[in-house]
Amino acid sequence: MLSQTTIKRYFEALSTHNGALAASLFTEDGVIDDFRGRHHAGRPNIEVFINQVPVLELQFVSDFIEEPPV
Repeated sequence: MLSQTTIKRYFEALSTHNGALAASLFTEDGVIDDFRGRHHAGRPNIEVFINQVPVLELQFVSDFIEEPPV
């Protein structure tokens, strides 16, 4: 399960167009799906992909992300 901190950092990476930050949140062999049928595997490819995504303006970031019970 992703922590609230990780989710917030991912949205920060998207909103600031920071591929290095986004890639750092994945494992070395992590994969991101661009929902257009393409997969970007590994941190270097994830970084390149995020750097090419148009800058997103997030209208809100929910404070309702819940941590799982311990």
